[in-house]
Amino acid sequence: MKKTYNKVLSNGLRVYLVENKKKNRCGAKIVVKAGGHNINYIDSKGNKKVLKKGIAHFLEHYLIEKSIYGDLGKYFFAESMYFNGTTHNDRTEFYFSTVHDFKEALVRLIKLVNQPNFREIDIDDVKKPIIEEIKRTIDNKYYRERRKTDDAFYYNYPADITLGDVETIENLTIDDLKEFHNAFYSTNNQILSIYSKYDIKDVLDIINNEYKANKKDIKVELLPEPVTTKEKELVLIDDKDEEMLRVLFKIDLEGYTNKEAYLLENYLYYLRRTNFSIDSKLFMNLRSKNYTIYNIDTYCNYLKQYRILDFGISVYTSDFDKVKDMILDTINNIDYDEESFELIKNNLIITFINRQEQNSFQNDSWLDNYLSYDLDYLENIEDIKRENVKEMKEVLDKVDFSNYLVVKRMKKEENV
Repeated sequence: MKKTYNKVLSNGLRVYLVENKKKNRCGAKIVVKAGGHNINYIDSKGNKKVLKKGIAHFLEHYLIEKSIYGDLGKYFFAESMYFNGTTHNDRTEFYFSTVHDFKEALVRLIKLVNQPNFREIDIDDVKKPIIEEIKRTIDNKYYRERRKTDDAFYYNYPADITLGDVETIENLTIDDLKEFHNAFYSTNNQILSIYSKYDIKDVLDIINNEYKANKKDIKVELLPEPVTTKEKELVLIDDKDEEMLRVLFKIDLEGYTNKEAYLLENYLYYLRRTNFSIDSKLFMNLRSKNYTIYNIDTYCNYLKQYRILDFGISVYTSDFDKVKDMILDTINNIDYDEESFELIKNNLIITFINRQEQNSFQNDSWLDNYLSYDLDYLENIEDIKRENVKEMKEVLDKVDFSNYLVVKRMKKEENV
């Protein structure tokens, strides 16, 4: 029998605890709601502050590698525990899973995040591998292609600042790290998610013993991001790679409630699977006209802080304008095939049932809804069963698909 504890503690920390005595594997994740994009903020005195690019990612590495325990990543691996830290645009995560010594691992994780060991003599050791990572990344042609695409798609959204640049990282100081940690690592800006076989009361005792009250009023400044794309068309010349067309839609969610945004992303998944899959009418037409021999690739990305949703479609083709017109025609005349919809829904239900056996499934599902949509909500099978074609049509009919960027990757000798 599972037990769940979901509450904001008196120190401001949001906790989501799941007790399941039938499972041996236990795990914990601390989410700090600040990431690569959080470089502009207002301090407690009302002063506007600008932090250095790449500092959130650098701090993640520093906290792990230079903790009060030494390199905590090496400890977890030596103890055969899974452990990692990741920096996203809007958050930083630290997490582990283990079948032994869970309580000790939890204490170490909490101290890693909240009791940094800032020493000037340690900072250069962390700089070297990150600088190498930046050099490898900017040397990748697909990274450079993405940068150009982002520059044409966005106005103010800082699409690529999480890693930072070599010069900025070289000049980072301990004071820079302290400033970011002090600004964003307060207890009321953290979420602690735990699944374990231990009594919730015992886990709460550890949390209350290790977490000290550190509430702060956090004000982040973000430049507004217009819903229109910065450019209408982008041409990328690449005489070595295969030619490709991408149509990237920018969807304005201003005026949407969090639940409506959640529903929209759900139904866009159905749209992608029914109208842009290898079984779709579009793909059959593309193949019959010999416009492509590959699958159609799609993605969907919700930029919560900017209330914008990116929805993209990619096809390997050299018939750019013809395929673009076919994609736009599909978007403007969506095929709401009920049989295909129900088949996809049934597969989602099967996947949902299978995933329920995973130790962290309930925690991950809740976290995803809470972080993405501010929904204190856990999806269940009945929610999936209730999804239907009629509602999908009602949701998608409200979407403005008129703002989009066309990206053409073409071979110079053939098209220029």
